[in-house]
Amino acid sequence: MTPVKRAVYASLLLMSGGLSACGPVDSVEQDLTQAEAGLRTCLYAQAESSISQDDACARARALAPSLCADLGGVSHMARCVHGTTSDPWLGRHYVCCKQ
Repeated sequence: MTPVKRAVYASLLLMSGGLSACGPVDSVEQDLTQAEAGLRTCLYAQAESSISQDDACARARALAPSLCADLGGVSHMARCVHGTTSDPWLGRHYVCCKQ
């Protein structure tokens, strides 16, 4: 059971006042599966470079697939944000994974 499922089960249990008022477990699991389908993990892929801002952005972009490898791959990647104006250059992409 994933931490998300555990947290949702715990909150459903607390809201219902116990297992007796919770309803059939199958319907709860189905509702949970539907809720999880709508969730995505989003994070920043960040890299430094001593060459240029473009190089820092390219390095950050190259990190994104490995960050989302266990989460179904990359769903969305925002444009690069430059974190510095001098060496070392900092590039950062906001990345959302498919799961």
